[in-house]
Amino acid sequence: EEGQSLGTPPPKGARRQGRWEDWSSGTGRVSTLNGALALESGRVRGPGGDDRGSTAATLRGNARTYGRWEARMRARSSESGRGAYRIVAELVPASAAPGTCTDDVITIASISTSTRRLGFGVSTADRRWSGTNPVGNTQYTAPAFAVEVTPSHITWFLAGRPIGTVRDRRAISDVPRTLRFRMIGSSEQQMDQTLMVSDWQRGFPLDGGRKVTGGGALSSRSGGSC
Repeated sequence: EEGQSLGTPPPKGARRQGRWEDWSSGTGRVSTLNGALALESGRVRGPGGDDRGSTAATLRGNARTYGRWEARMRARSSESGRGAYRIVAELVPASAAPGTCTDDVITIASISTSTRRLGFGVSTADRRWSGTNPVGNTQYTAPAFAVEVTPSHITWFLAGRPIGTVRDRRAISDVPRTLRFRMIGSSEQQMDQTLMVSDWQRGFPLDGGRKVTGGGALSSRSGGSC
C-alpha cells in the first residue's frame, strides 16, 4: 500500500469520520495509490497475472439518508480478451454486506474498460429503474459521477450535467446509505488485469444549493437488483 491507510478518516469536510472496509472473493485487493482509492484485480500490474473474482471497498461510519454524492473514477486494463470487469460506484444500505448484491441500491456509475457507455439507476426488491449515457475513454480520463437523493426524487449527473431523474416514490427509501465501489468479475474465469482509481469521493447534505430534477426519465421494469 502507498499513502494513507484505509482506516484513516477523510482529511477535509465537516464530517471527518469513517473508514474503508475491503473485501475480495478472489485475487483482488484494495489500497491507496498516490492518495487515491484503488481497486486492483490482482497483485501483478501487467498482462498474464492471476485476476479472478470480485473486489469491493465500502465506506463505514459515515452514512446519510439523503444528500449528494460525487466520485471521480478511471479504470485501466493492461490486457483484453479474458473478460472485462464491470466497475460500479453505488449507494447501499449502511448494513449491507461488503461485496454481495443487495436490494435497495442506487448505482451512481457502472463502467467497463470494454465499452464507452455509462450505466446508472436504482433498484428495490421488486423493481428497477435504469439509464445509459455515452462516456469518454475512462482508461485515460476520470469523469465526475454524482447523484442527488431527496425524499421526492433521485437525479444522476455526469461531469456536473444532469443525465436522468426518477420521481417515483417507490424508488426512494429512508434507509441510511453509504458509498461502495465494486469491481465485479468471475470467481472461476480469468479476467483482464484491471486497475480502478477513484481520485476523490465527496458527500454533501441537501441544505445548500438548489435541488435538480433535470435529465430524462429512466426506464422501469419489474425485478430487483439481484
